[in-house]
Amino acid sequence: MSQRNGPLVRPTTQQGPCVVYFDWKAPVPGKGSAVRSCIVLCREHALGQPFTDWLQAGLVLESGINLTNQPRFIQLEHRIIAVNASGTGVPSNVVAMVLWP
Repeated sequence: MSQRNGPLVRPTTQQGPCVVYFDWKAPVPGKGSAVRSCIVLCREHALGQPFTDWLQAGLVLESGINLTNQPRFIQLEHRIIAVNASGTGVPSNVVAMVLWP
């Protein structure tokens, strides 16, 4: 079985119109120091258009986040990058969703 290096993002829950919550498990400890924070990245994919670049959607000290004002009716993808004293880590798996009313 392969060992994951980045955080593991769990399935997402829509909390209301334009609001989404998701959380993650910290990466498997390695040779570096403990995780200090996590960068939340997001990109969009409108029908018939290419994906946008990854943009920072948040920076958190916890292992979960509520993102508000998320666009509806287009595919959103989120991933997490852990940060420690050595710098940024390997990106997490990607969670894709489409928000509905």
